[in-house]
Amino acid sequence: MTRGLFFLTCLPAMLLSAGPAAAACVENGTQETLFFTIEARNGPARIGANLTPGAELCLPDSGRVVFTAFASDTSVEGCPRLSGPEGRDRLLHFLPTDSCRWASHDP
Repeated sequence: MTRGLFFLTCLPAMLLSAGPAAAACVENGTQETLFFTIEARNGPARIGANLTPGAELCLPDSGRVVFTAFASDTSVEGCPRLSGPEGRDRLLHFLPTDSCRWASHDP
């Protein structure tokens, strides 16, 4: 009996520590290939990649981040968006001068 009780009390702690790490992910919901970056707000972590329509880019263990979409990897101006509490967003419409529409804009 003591042995079973010990297992039950330790199980929740084991499940919490074994869960997957949170990742911030951005999806290209447009019909064009664009360059996306994900940058951690509280650290040096930053990644970038060209994403074809429907493709996704994720930064593991990141918390709150800034997603930015660019016309290409050499573009200077892009469309930044602070991630929401879920750490995910999808670009729906791209214009390279902060006139983009993200899924998180629509309730």
